[in-house]
This record gives sequence, C-alpha cells and structure tokens, in this order.
Amino acid sequence: MYFITLLLIILVPALLLRYLNFLLRPSPTTPEFPTDSTNTPSSALEFVPNIQTQPSCSSSNWEHDVFLSFRGRDTRNGFTDHLYGCMDQNGIDTFRDTEKLRKGKSISPELLKAIEESKFAVIVLSTNYANSTWCLEELAHILACKVLRGLEALPVFYHVEPSEIRHQTGNFAKAFEKHEKRFRGNMDKVTSGGKL
Repeated sequence: MYFITLLLIILVPALLLRYLNFLLRPSPTTPEFPTDSTNTPSSALEFVPNIQTQPSCSSSNWEHDVFLSFRGRDTRNGFTDHLYGCMDQNGIDTFRDTEKLRKGKSISPELLKAIEESKFAVIVLSTNYANSTWCLEELAHILACKVLRGLEALPVFYHVEPSEIRHQTGNFAKAFEKHEKRFRGNMDKVTSGGKL
C-alpha cells in the first residue's frame, strides 16, 4: 500500500504538469504521414481503419482529459482504482472502462471513441496486459491516435520491467507468441505493440 501511495504521489503531479503544459501550448496540427513508394499510408494506420483522418485538434473538442488503459484482472480493484480516484480528486476527467462495456468478443466502439476524444492516454502495463486482445486493440488505437492527433501516451509499468515489454520477454513474449498463432492472417495486431 505504501508503494502505491508513493507512486501516486509522484504520478499525479506529473500528469497535472503535463496537462497544464498541454493547455498552454499552441494547438497541434495534423501530422503528415510517411508513405511508401505506392503512396499508401504507413502501417501505423493500417490496423485502425475506422479512425477519423481529419481530426479537430482544438482543446474544446476533447471529451476526456485521460483515457485509462489497463488489464482489469491485474489492476482494476487496486492500483487502477487508486490512480483513477487521485486523478478524479484533482479534477482530471478520466475515462476508464467498466465491466458492462465488455459484452462481446470485439472491442467496444465506445472505447475506441473515448480514446479518440482524450488528450492523454495512461497505459498501465501489467503482467497480463498483453494476454488480453482487448488491451492490445486499445493500445493499437492509442498508438494510431498518437500518430494522427498527437495524443500523449504515458506508460505506467506495474510489476513489469520496461525491458520486458521493449524486448518482449517473460509474460509478454508468451502472450505475443499466443497472439501470433491466433492471428496468423492479421499480423499487424500482433506486431503493433509498438513504441509508446
């Protein structure tokens, strides 16, 4: 409990500072995307075809300050609840999914929309995060929004080392191997756990 409290004391002010810096900087413009020789979009967009390509970037169009991405069974009733509570107490409007959003096998359009309507994404990378297809789809959409809209993605490493994710070792290696077998025809989903 002391570790969680200490982490939150450090994380929440950092988020608030980034939030204030975001409000003070000029509105970003939509970046140009690199194209290959056939003039098609780079692979960052190929795995998220339903995202709008001409976003409005004015701060008045953001529905949420933060989208919170996490593996429910790892952190929902502990770390993520504490983090959400601290952000809420500090006036940071945070979207987090609820159990009722997880009705079908595919990711909810409501979640994708919430990612698109958020200024920041906080990704709580935990031991079983990569085991969830939903979490990986959220992450892929967050990364696409980072490229398309300049969404700020802030990773939080919860009981995992950054190198375990970067080099896909340990539980992350096992999870990606499982997804690779499952999605042989759609490898973009497996390999899109790209850089935050």
